[in-house]
Amino acid sequence: MNLRELKRILSENKIYPSKLRGQNFLIDNNVLDKIEKAADLDKKDNILEIGPGFGALTERLTNSGANVLAVELDKFLYNYLAEKFKNKKNLKIINKDILKLSETEIIKKLSNKYRIIANLPYSITGAVLRKFLESDSPPEQILVMIQKEVGERILAKPGQMNLLALCVQFYGQPKILFKVKKTSFYPVPKVDSVILQISQIGKNKIELDEKKFWGIVRAGFSLKRKKLIGNLVKAGIADKSKLEQIFSKIGVKESVRAQELSLRGWVELCKDVNSKTGF
Repeated sequence: MNLRELKRILSENKIYPSKLRGQNFLIDNNVLDKIEKAADLDKKDNILEIGPGFGALTERLTNSGANVLAVELDKFLYNYLAEKFKNKKNLKIINKDILKLSETEIIKKLSNKYRIIANLPYSITGAVLRKFLESDSPPEQILVMIQKEVGERILAKPGQMNLLALCVQFYGQPKILFKVKKTSFYPVPKVDSVILQISQIGKNKIELDEKKFWGIVRAGFSLKRKKLIGNLVKAGIADKSKLEQIFSKIGVKESVRAQELSLRGWVELCKDVNSKTGF
């Protein structure tokens, strides 16, 4: 789909892209070519597409012969896609909020072995990644277009760590494949995008109590400018003397802040807190 065709469809139907839903439609075929190449599609693939819009990427996915489930929240776009792809036997389209769609329903319509390939609405990027990475049956791979700044945050190193980076790096291996200029979309967003690939999801499983781990991590990040040890004490994770012993054992300075601790540091901290306090 090019810009002229998109503007014609919008004008004929008297609709305007929603900023609230992050509706910026991809109109650059060169970018679609690069996504298709990166996806390395096969007719045996099961693909979940989130927010297909007017179906520019959907067309590439279905033409590969892959089994595709497209989830579109916007009612008009759902109806448009249903008509446009009515003869595509390898495509199922549902009109739902992806964040409210159950894991059971996704697996029923696809398989427990599937990949996510999508141009994600910016406003739900973090929520979507957390939903699927923390799932009992996560996708084998995630290949998504997201805001450039968010992509860079996901690849953060100690000193700039954040909750989203820890989540993605805990469950898989993130990598930015290439940058996408904002002029590749209509309407033109204020920021550039990137194609993010998350591979090896669940392959390097870290053995610990995930509920407790994330409880400690969230407590640690509760006040970003404060020292990590103080945040943990305030959250009731453990008293200061026990935390000082744990920090010393794992080689972490008492002055460290949450964003300065590596994923490995968080894992070691969680295991020692659990063994010494029972948290």
